[in-house]
Amino acid sequence: MPIAGLTDRGLSFPQIGVIRKGAPKSQKNAPGRDLTYFRVEFDTARPDLVEKFQAAYPDPEPRRLNVVFPFNDFDRQVQIFYEAYNKGRMVARAGTVQGLDPNQNYYLIKLNSKTGEVLAKAGYWVTGEKKGQPAVYDKSQPEYSMTYRDKNGHNKKLDIFCKPITRIKIVIPELGELAYVLLKSSSIYDAMNLSEQLIALWEITRGNWAGVPLVLERKPTQVLCPDENGNKTYREKWLLSIQALPAWSEAKLLAMRKASMLLAAGNPLQVSLPAGESVHEEDDEDEDRIPDEPEAWINDESYPPAGEVAEIDDEILDGEFDENAPETQPETGNEPDTQPETNGNITDDHRAPQRLKTDLHAAALKGGRLDPQEINKTAACLDYLLQGSARRMEFLSWLAGKSLKSSKDMDPALLKALHDYLKPVYDPNNGVFYPANQAASIEVTHAHAEGLKANGQKELFS
Repeated sequence: MPIAGLTDRGLSFPQIGVIRKGAPKSQKNAPGRDLTYFRVEFDTARPDLVEKFQAAYPDPEPRRLNVVFPFNDFDRQVQIFYEAYNKGRMVARAGTVQGLDPNQNYYLIKLNSKTGEVLAKAGYWVTGEKKGQPAVYDKSQPEYSMTYRDKNGHNKKLDIFCKPITRIKIVIPELGELAYVLLKSSSIYDAMNLSEQLIALWEITRGNWAGVPLVLERKPTQVLCPDENGNKTYREKWLLSIQALPAWSEAKLLAMRKASMLLAAGNPLQVSLPAGESVHEEDDEDEDRIPDEPEAWINDESYPPAGEVAEIDDEILDGEFDENAPETQPETGNEPDTQPETNGNITDDHRAPQRLKTDLHAAALKGGRLDPQEINKTAACLDYLLQGSARRMEFLSWLAGKSLKSSKDMDPALLKALHDYLKPVYDPNNGVFYPANQAASIEVTHAHAEGLKANGQKELFS
């Protein structure tokens, strides 16, 4: 008989290695630089795996790997969460929660970074005044703060935020093992790019992607990243990409073509294709980078970089904590406020798109205009919310009631009202502008979708 919680967890394969994007940490424990190829590490007890891999991939800097997925369960195969760590111990993980707002992220686990006390679990606060209420995750709020010494010997405070951590279990066929290698990334670009590709692959295979021959690659991509003034510059990043082998894709397309011909002939066979997505331009920091490259961590010299993180285990979810680990000195105070800010009549609780549009136009009657830097900050904030400049212009055109080619083409007073509504704040840890007004994250997204519908793209939402 199975044991509840122990032997009834479903199918699993052993993990035999890890695929990383960055170089090993330096002697000072600083994050390793982002590489342009895969760094594959295997179980030290299996030197034969290294030999097999090198025979299949003789290039010491491989950028392309043949892989397959071992599971048809999407959530078992792919995990993408917002996470934060302290001395290798997970202190926060956030994502969507079944039964709660699917457009909002909640804390799946949140600990006091100093004491290890469990503050939230499975989407709800479990202690304090908010006990029993949904534990809404606010990406504008740091999980904790620590102090470091800069190059000039000055003590500085560093706020630690959650980062999107991607983990994908893959099998490398050339190894001849029914075991997986774990692909890890802490890049927001990878999280967004891979999620689009994986969802499309999931849809096109109708959830039966186990065994489909795939190619995992690193590809150079020019992305726009804002500086502290909101000015954008292109930076090359070697992103992760997963796609089916051309031979499989060709066979799949031929099958779809045959199915469509049968449908045209009166056969009731249903064929559905995922809606295509354009390549996004988003704002993020370099992979595994910490601002100002602090030379000496005062509170914890073994502070782990993002991406070099420990796996979550049952002890974390049970609230246990390593009391012997060196202490940091996180800021103390109230829990982050999960309620959206209010500012007169344009930042009430979540509103319908038309209400938002009406309120912003009413606020624009007060007049005013932004300086060029504020315009750039507003544009960068919208790019972050909507995952790209193309979507930003779709939203602005809907708001303005006419087609726009640039944010600067918008009515200055309306653009100022939008800036005052968003309240863009720069996050140096991630190199992005996010809205201090938490309600904007949902309202702008819904308004963008409404704009697409109004523009004759209703079929995307049917």
